[in-house]
Amino acid sequence: MMIVDIKVPALEKVYNFSVEEKAKVSDLIEEVVELVIQKEHLAFHGDLDEMVLCYVGGGLQCDRDRCLGDYGITGSSELILV
Repeated sequence: MMIVDIKVPALEKVYNFSVEEKAKVSDLIEEVVELVIQKEHLAFHGDLDEMVLCYVGGGLQCDRDRCLGDYGITGSSELILV
């Protein structure tokens, strides 16, 4: 497990998440969206398949079928969810 910062520009907020290095990016996106809408008491009207997770340190858009460890993402890394 590692702690990463995930920035959500749509809400102008940054969240600290404990994530598994071997977690699939698509699963992580789903989990983050669920937790954010619960925390912020929001309704989600988008399409999860259109959400993108980017790794700031590597300047990369993460492929949904890969895991965070594939990108060398470590604790205290910054990610962006759009």
